[in-house]
Amino acid sequence: MEDVADFVFITYNIDSSSCDVEKRLESFINLIKNDKPDILAIQEVKREVYEKITREMKHLGYKYRLPSIVQKRDVGELIFSKYPIESFEFVPFKKTKERRGLNIAKIDLWEKHMHIITTQLESVTAIRNMQIKEAQKIIKNIKGCVIFGGDMRIMSYEKSLNVPPEWSDAWYDAGSSLSEFTVNHDTNLLVSQLFKDRPDRVWSILLDPIEYDLCGIDADPAISSHYGVKVKFEFI
Repeated sequence: MEDVADFVFITYNIDSSSCDVEKRLESFINLIKNDKPDILAIQEVKREVYEKITREMKHLGYKYRLPSIVQKRDVGELIFSKYPIESFEFVPFKKTKERRGLNIAKIDLWEKHMHIITTQLESVTAIRNMQIKEAQKIIKNIKGCVIFGGDMRIMSYEKSLNVPPEWSDAWYDAGSSLSEFTVNHDTNLLVSQLFKDRPDRVWSILLDPIEYDLCGIDADPAISSHYGVKVKFEFI
């Protein structure tokens, strides 16, 4: 009989706007202290807060990689893990106006390997659609378990951009109508326009999502114009 264990993954766009950066960052760190995810992917990290956020996360026992190519970006993404990170690479998109790409971490989880991937896709629809196709092509060549979580900027009406059949969408598999909108003008004062949707996604391959929740809803002060996505996975 195979051993079964579970772990928690969070993806969070922490919002690079200049409004109350220090207070929002402190609120985010408090959330991580309370929720204690095993693996964390964050987007819209401003270069000037890299040092503080990595220091705080290291103090909480998280490992990370911060290669020079990531440090040179004005706004980027980071992956943190309670488990050893065996390797990390940043793969730039072939088509990008904002120096975006895939952050790919290979993690040793209970002596088994999985790949954690995060990004924030571009807002220009045509470019973003090309980036999704490129990402799917790259991920298709990765063997084993994969979690791809980030700010995909995909709206609910864009049905053609849903995940390939062999992938899982954590919200479809384990979420509910109460946890659908990661950006929600009705409940989040940092959302500046009448808008609610699910641009933040968590997709996986060979991993079963068993719980799906939003995090940061009750944070004071509010962390971001986005809520985080917290998913518990079953790992065999």
